[in-house]
Amino acid sequence: MLLSATGWRLAGKYRVPFLYAGGLLGVVFAALAVSQERQWRDDSTVLTVARQLAPHNATVAQSPADIHVQMAVKLDDDGRCSEALPVFEQVTEEFTRDWYAWAGQADCFYQLNNLTEAEKSLHRAAELSQRPQVIQQWQELRARMGLPSAVPPE
Repeated sequence: MLLSATGWRLAGKYRVPFLYAGGLLGVVFAALAVSQERQWRDDSTVLTVARQLAPHNATVAQSPADIHVQMAVKLDDDGRCSEALPVFEQVTEEFTRDWYAWAGQADCFYQLNNLTEAEKSLHRAAELSQRPQVIQQWQELRARMGLPSAVPPE
């Protein structure tokens, strides 16, 4: 604000042309913002554009996968594991260290009564996350399957 006031004071007789230039600049920036509005529609669109602009950035590349996992978790919570499972499988293939996707995949396999695959996926999630809750879930699943206790993953 102080800079604007100083500029206004120093402009002297050129105040009106500067005012018109500032107004024109404001209109141009508004037009540019409106033209890019569709890119800011939702998180998924923003991250898709970011991935196009920076395809080799690991953080940007992971973000769309996180959104897909969140959508798959919602499907899983709704009991629609047959729809969620392909999403989890795609994410775990592309981002092999995403423990949350592995855990979601394990839950879907469990709901579909495929305990062997559920145990494998939950084991991978436990290895990656090192969270006591995930390790405990993996051990409980092994016990339900009648498998011996395993050494917690490292």
